[in-house]
Amino acid sequence: MDDVLLKNRLLRIKLEEAVTKMDNQTDRITNLEESVKKIENQAKRGTCIENAIQNLNNLMDKLEKIIKQTEETVSFTLKEYFNDMNKTFSYLKQEIKTCVDKNERNLEKPPEATDKESGNPIESLNEANDVIQKLKTRIVKVGTRQGKRAAFLARRAEKRSNGKLRFTKVHLNKRSAYDNTSGVFTCPFPGLYSFTATVIEMGDDVNHIACGIRKNRIVSAYMYFITTRINGARAIDGSASATAAATMHLVKGDRVFVYCIKSTDTSLFTSSFSSCLVSANP
Repeated sequence: MDDVLLKNRLLRIKLEEAVTKMDNQTDRITNLEESVKKIENQAKRGTCIENAIQNLNNLMDKLEKIIKQTEETVSFTLKEYFNDMNKTFSYLKQEIKTCVDKNERNLEKPPEATDKESGNPIESLNEANDVIQKLKTRIVKVGTRQGKRAAFLARRAEKRSNGKLRFTKVHLNKRSAYDNTSGVFTCPFPGLYSFTATVIEMGDDVNHIACGIRKNRIVSAYMYFITTRINGARAIDGSASATAAATMHLVKGDRVFVYCIKSTDTSLFTSSFSSCLVSANP
């Protein structure tokens, strides 16, 4: 009986050892399966990377083809453009050379030979007539300009309430452009005019002149004089003069006159105002 129990115990121990070994083997198998899965996953990842690399290579090939096609297209286009430009320049160069040669031959040969070779004497005659007509027109214009005259000289100034000086004694008045009732010169035709004004004051008080030549109320030249002080007082019972000159371009209707401020004295009898046309417009 004791032997049977002992054998059973030994069998139980061996069975437990076998079960333990089987459990260990099972764990090893599980670990191995997990390792296999990891390897498979890594293999899949490697395959994905290879596929990505392959796709990238394919894209690079396509890009290189596109670049090559673009370069060929641009090169062809530029070549055609430069060919067209060279043809155009060559054509223009030849045209210019032909014109220059023709003009040189015309200058070297007498008019009769040129007309005969041209085969169109009527055209040459018309050109000559045009030149003659232009010369006649210029001659007429020069004559017209020379026929334009405008000048005046006036004296005996009177100061008006509006500040203008009226020179009543007229010695010269070509084209009647100066009005001695208003003291205003009105331009009869456009051109370059020269004006001179001399104001002489002979009053019994302090001599003071403050005037100017005005064109349409814009001052072109000034005149100013005031007696100096002697021992702290200004000299009186004397005379004073001031002159202004102006050259200006006028258009028809421009008005020129002498204007004085209120402080200017009124004894201006010997003053004068004059003008002349320097050059009329063509």
